[in-house]
Amino acid sequence: MKEEALPAELGDLIRRLRPSRGLSLEAFAEACGIERAYVSSIERGRVNVSVRTAFRLARGLDLTLAGLFGMLERGDGAGGSGR
Repeated sequence: MKEEALPAELGDLIRRLRPSRGLSLEAFAEACGIERAYVSSIERGRVNVSVRTAFRLARGLDLTLAGLFGMLERGDGAGGSGR
C-alpha cells in the first residue's frame, strides 16, 4: 500500500466495518465522540486522521488500534474484532 493511499484505505475500511457492526454513521460518530461530518470525511478518505482520532475510531468499532491498523495493512474489512 502506498503511503498516499492511507487516508482513503482507512476510510474505506471504516466504511465497510461500521455497518457490519450495526452502526449508523450518527451512532458511530456519537460512540467515538467525533462529529458526524468529520466521520463522513474520514470514510471518504478526505482527511488524514491523528493517532488520537484513529484510537477513537478503533474503540468505536470495538477494536484495538493495533487491530484496526493490522486490518488496514492486510486489506481486511470483514474480519474479527482484533482484540
